[in-house]
Amino acid sequence: CKTKAPALNKQREQEITKLITSYRQTGVSLTSIVANVICLAIVRNYYIKMRGLTIELKKKNGKEQKQLDELQKKLLEKVKPGRKPSDIKRLKRSKSDSDLAPIPVAPPNLLQDQLTQKQKELEELRAKLEIAHQALKEIKQLLDNSLEARTNALSE
Repeated sequence: CKTKAPALNKQREQEITKLITSYRQTGVSLTSIVANVICLAIVRNYYIKMRGLTIELKKKNGKEQKQLDELQKKLLEKVKPGRKPSDIKRLKRSKSDSDLAPIPVAPPNLLQDQLTQKQKELEELRAKLEIAHQALKEIKQLLDNSLEARTNALSE
């Protein structure tokens, strides 16, 4: 594999070595251990991406809130106690349609769509992980049965 793996901190590295040694003690093959670790890493990466999308969505909502606060401040500056309504500038009424600004079309909420898409992908990956766990359990059971048959054959 030509891509560089991200550096692991010592705690994460110790967790992985403990996991591998515990699997080896149960008699699981190294390929199934690697497959299990890869599945867990994929799910973790998608979780991190989803979390990043929700943070972006919250930031966007925060910007909209700031714009709303600025508008409220401007209104409060114009409308102060003791100020007459006639002192406030009134909008000119135009009789032509060309003077009116076109109504801006709201863009679709892409972040929300991306978030739902990533959530679906995460659910699919969780389902695949569950299938992989079931396959791992079946393989363990077959290995146990094979080992038991070998010990019975040797004892006879």
